[in-house]
Amino acid sequence: MNRLLISAVLLCISVSSASSSDMDILVSPGASPCDKIRMQLWENEKPLIDAYLSPDGKHKFTLGKALPMLVKKQNYRIVSDCLRLKSGSFVNSSGLNFVYDGRTLIFEFNATGYNIRRGSVR
Repeated sequence: MNRLLISAVLLCISVSSASSSDMDILVSPGASPCDKIRMQLWENEKPLIDAYLSPDGKHKFTLGKALPMLVKKQNYRIVSDCLRLKSGSFVNSSGLNFVYDGRTLIFEFNATGYNIRRGSVR
């Protein structure tokens, strides 16, 4: 992937001061029927963030002010939906339960909606 393009839409607690090696969650832009991805993140049963991710990097947070740094060996759950704002519908949904092991979570916009995938261990 083009590192420059990904760098433009990286998410973190402090976007202005973090390097790409500090990221736990990335957004990879692409042509997609999704205008936004609604992402909800829990640590165990505690809600951490409710955010609307956008391929242009203009993300909106409704719970929490920024993405938290994930803690290794903690249990997390992500639930996400592809939203089409003009029609008020969604294309696909996804969920992921995981124990954080240092691998980056990547939300990838694509032609069928989006995928969540795990990066390499840092």
